[in-house]
Amino acid sequence: MSVVNRFALFLIIFLSVVLAGLWISGGKREQASATLAIEAHPSQIYNYLVEPEKLKQWVEGLTYVDQPLAPRKDTLPPKLLRVYQDSNGKEREFADEVIRYNEHDILSIISKHAGTTQIIFYQLDWDEENQQSQFTYSVQETYSGLDRFMAPLQPSPLQRRIATEAQHLKRLVEANESKWAPPADDSSSADANEG
Repeated sequence: MSVVNRFALFLIIFLSVVLAGLWISGGKREQASATLAIEAHPSQIYNYLVEPEKLKQWVEGLTYVDQPLAPRKDTLPPKLLRVYQDSNGKEREFADEVIRYNEHDILSIISKHAGTTQIIFYQLDWDEENQQSQFTYSVQETYSGLDRFMAPLQPSPLQRRIATEAQHLKRLVEANESKWAPPADDSSSADANEG
């Protein structure tokens, strides 16, 4: 076997091993989450999770959402479109579908762009004792096709992004929402009116 043929064989084997390694590594599900307390009731926070203009105020790079994520008349919304702008100014479109929804409590979305699929999950739990909401925000990201080969070569800022966005939401809500007070007890006001 000539030197050229040996080199070509070595190169083919080397490239095959590299591509197989990238494929295996790129197939791992990436997951990031953040949980923090927000001094507001879930009903005050929920609009920031579903309304396009409010989403754009705390989600990094989000420039466009074509409709609210909140379902209408007990039906999940049709496919949604989100547009993000990366640090280089390049726009990426994600097709979203709400897969779980419980007003003021849980929202889960499956979001796809080319070979990237994200499952975005928001949960709000009311802490009666401390009069604050526990906000959980998590994202699972998987890759397919060419994106699966490219994923291991790119640094992943997912955990940093999720933590930063959760902090942005907390500051935004706490700055713009008044202190939540439970609704007045109707029975006591009725008793007062009778006396």
